Amino acid sequence: MDTILSDYFKYLKGNSYDDILSKKEKIFKYHEVDQNFDQEIINKYKNGIFVILKNGIGNKLLIITNIIHKYKNKEIYFLEQYSHHDQYDKSPEKLKYIFPNFNNNDYNIKIISWKLFDFLKEYGIKYIEYTNDIFYDPSGLINISNSTRNLLKMNPKYDYLKDKYDLNNGIFVHYRLGDKFELNYKDCFKKRACQYALFTPKYYIDMINIMLKEKQGLIYIMSDSIKVAECLLKNKIPNLIFINEGTPETFFLMTHCNRLIISESSMTVAAAYLNNNNPQIIAPNFLINLNRKIIKNIYFDKQMVQFIDNKKYLLINKKQYDELYYKCYKKFIN
Repeated sequence: MDTILSDYFKYLKGNSYDDILSKKEKIFKYHEVDQNFDQEIINKYKNGIFVILKNGIGNKLLIITNIIHKYKNKEIYFLEQYSHHDQYDKSPEKLKYIFPNFNNNDYNIKIISWKLFDFLKEYGIKYIEYTNDIFYDPSGLINISNSTRNLLKMNPKYDYLKDKYDLNNGIFVHYRLGDKFELNYKDCFKKRACQYALFTPKYYIDMINIMLKEKQGLIYIMSDSIKVAECLLKNKIPNLIFINEGTPETFFLMTHCNRLIISESSMTVAAAYLNNNNPQIIAPNFLINLNRKIIKNIYFDKQMVQFIDNKKYLLINKKQYDELYYKCYKKFIN
């Protein structure tokens, strides 16, 4: 049956529904099956849990780990939604390529095509709903099983990065800007509280110096706005290396390095939990919740990271955003 499904849904991709029925009949005839095949497909998937993955890789991994933790031993089918992050990504690979075990038949957890789901929903199959609270719930990552860790093992295609960067002694710094900076800046103009916790350049400079005092190493800066990050940090510390890699490559580096300075970002949260090296991590002890209130970091505990509690590092007012915007950001946005 899986061979028939493969033939059928391979055809579905890129073809209009006007052509599907006649093609389906030919496939059925070739495989010598009858017209009850639709029901066989429904029976295969009817007990599954269907979930839409949205936003960037960090939020998608929060969804995945929470759903797996909640629906233990269930068949789970994820549908990957296009993200605005992909538009600017250097290598916007799909999750089932980044994590190829989603294609492994040993797991009852799959990423399926929208074409398949469009077919299934005609027979009443629906996806489950969740709220944005799921992005503030690290329980799936905290309680991650070895099986889920194996499922989320990255494609060996990225192993070349182990030779390209010093993962043992290098200090890897994730400087989150991008859409969060733009949305917060708009909030400043409207005199509203910021949606996201972003940090001053001094936060990253001071954290790098803390790590350098403990042990020297190459310093790698990673950012979704790498030119802006370079403009803000260059000449502040000697010999900074600004990495212009895609999201999968950046995520690989964060999950394999031994020394990591993170921003408030779901991508770095997921990377920290999926890093099996017991890395040294410095993290801000602040985030902004759905009510736009500054709260303590809920993703980690003090055994896992070195928390920084000083609120002076937060970007919270228009004057601060104006300074960064006119100094660097304006030069590199459309």
